[in-house]
Amino acid sequence: MESDARVLVTGATGFIGTRLIAALLGRGHRVRALSRRDRPEPPLGFDGPTKDPLADPRVELFRGDLADRALLDALCATHAPRAVVHFAAESHVDRSIHGPGAFIKT
Repeated sequence: MESDARVLVTGATGFIGTRLIAALLGRGHRVRALSRRDRPEPPLGFDGPTKDPLADPRVELFRGDLADRALLDALCATHAPRAVVHFAAESHVDRSIHGPGAFIKT
């Protein structure tokens, strides 16, 4: 993939999503990030020499739900990503036992 390619990352504010975004930026890519949250919660340890990759000007963060087909269609049509990396998912085993529907959707 060319070094300045646009990449769409879902689950962008999660632990793995933010690490992937940092790696993509390190390779010169531009990132379109999708998440239900505005920022990582809890703070994911970006301090000292490591900066929050979501603050990079090459990252455009979109807040929305992965289940919103119109939003996904619009993001793909408008930004024409070269690749899509899907990290959006529910987590926490306890919640999956009591309310599995959200986990099945993601």
